[in-house]
Amino acid sequence: MEIAELMKEMNAKCLIALPNSGASKLASLYSNYNRQSNELTILTHSSAFLSKFEEFDTENVGLMLSHPITRLIDSYRAFKATPDFNQTFEAFYAEPQRVNFYSRVLAGVELSSLGYVAITEAFFKAVLLLEGWCGGEYYRIPYGALIDKKDTFELDEKTLNEINSLYRDDILLYERAKLIFEEKWHTYLQKVKLDIAASKQLYVHLGPPKTGTSALQLWLNQSVTELSEKGIDYPKHGTDINDVSSGNFDQIISADTDRNQYFDDQKAKSMVSSFNCSSYNLLLLSSEHFFYYLPWFFTRLPSANYIFYVRHPIPSVESNYHQEVKRHGHTSAFKLPQKIDFNHLKIVSEMAMEFGVTITYRYFSEATFEGGTLYTDFRACIPQFIDVPAVSRKLNTQFSAGALELMRKANRIADQDALKQLDFFLQKVSEDKPNFSLISPNEIERLKRELESSVESIVLSNPQLDINKLKKLLESFKPSPFCKEDDILIDFNKVLSLLKREKPLLALTLYKQAQGHEKNDWAEKLKPSKLSLLWARSKGFFRG
Repeated sequence: MEIAELMKEMNAKCLIALPNSGASKLASLYSNYNRQSNELTILTHSSAFLSKFEEFDTENVGLMLSHPITRLIDSYRAFKATPDFNQTFEAFYAEPQRVNFYSRVLAGVELSSLGYVAITEAFFKAVLLLEGWCGGEYYRIPYGALIDKKDTFELDEKTLNEINSLYRDDILLYERAKLIFEEKWHTYLQKVKLDIAASKQLYVHLGPPKTGTSALQLWLNQSVTELSEKGIDYPKHGTDINDVSSGNFDQIISADTDRNQYFDDQKAKSMVSSFNCSSYNLLLLSSEHFFYYLPWFFTRLPSANYIFYVRHPIPSVESNYHQEVKRHGHTSAFKLPQKIDFNHLKIVSEMAMEFGVTITYRYFSEATFEGGTLYTDFRACIPQFIDVPAVSRKLNTQFSAGALELMRKANRIADQDALKQLDFFLQKVSEDKPNFSLISPNEIERLKRELESSVESIVLSNPQLDINKLKKLLESFKPSPFCKEDDILIDFNKVLSLLKREKPLLALTLYKQAQGHEKNDWAEKLKPSKLSLLWARSKGFFRG
């Protein structure tokens, strides 16, 4: 059967993949993260396909275009990466076969007849628009898969003028595609966005991770009645034995049977409907995990007031490593990235500008907190809010150096139940321990200089940021004492002894689970005495 007939019969969607348009990446994301069974077919721009274009149901055909300058730069980068390529950019873009390539290939295609038209320069929107067109539903897409980190490629005015002149037809085609894309995006947005009643307000605290979210959520969770009296609905949520929670995560996010998580449109719709019908004036949601679902929040709830805390990148990198070890099974030793940047800030900033939402940026430092504390600073974001707690406590604090090392090693050998118990134990024993750093003082100084030099360019790209507070955030940073390998080992042995003494059954479990793996000298130190081993067996704790 001919492909055109097959597409008609199946009512399937197909995407034309033009070189350097981003269509292949788009299709790959859809394939890898789509929860539904409906498929997307990639078609090349071959003349055989185009000659039969009129046979297709064009509503089921999609296309993505890049601006000619973007396409040329991406293509040139790819060629530059190959051996023996030494052509200049000027010679590259002037080659006849390259000039106006898109408009020549698509000469017989009427863009307005296509079901899907997108542009690379609005990639986040293109991804969501594809979801709507195909009738799919995405799992959470990691930002690493969405965002390409590319070096800047500066072009002088002469080069820009030459490209604009040479590629006039392609530019006109692109502008046409951009207009159609904007129309389709507006239609999509009207379909998915959730309207908050005019007399009401929604505040969404996005975190991100390691910016005091657990402490704020404990305060809010314990103040539900007081908040309600002020007309504020903060949905109550559970906490673990250390009073740590995921906040209102479950109000919006769901998981399938394989524990793959996704933004749940039905939950969001039900939540907004209930709020609109309620007597509350304001709905407040908080979860550091909301940060990973920005494209859905920004399209479904574009009128919300978003709160985002900017943290200094150096402690942020270390905290992220701690969290990966503590909660996500990370087993590798800490390795300092070559470059440290305001990654979380850049992600939320870039997406907020593309989707046209407003963010209230706060700066995570006592030097920049309004009122001097995290609680008073958060309180200042929301009108007529409750009083701050008289006494506060730190939650989800850093593991001690030895506790972190034990968790990292246990991730290699232990099951999820044992790791969960170990996490609770290590969190408890680390509460009164001072913070430490795995980055040497010399590296700290180097990274500080690099960050200070990047501040102005970050603010230039986002006028919503406060350059004075951002600078103050950097200036006020005081690194924790550097922890050397010998110090880690000393604390590690102390934690092992404490575990064996205070949690003998957990120590016994880890010892037993380590036996099925390569030799682990550290686990041998958890080996129980003969007497305790006999006792454990008599209780049926394990056999063998």
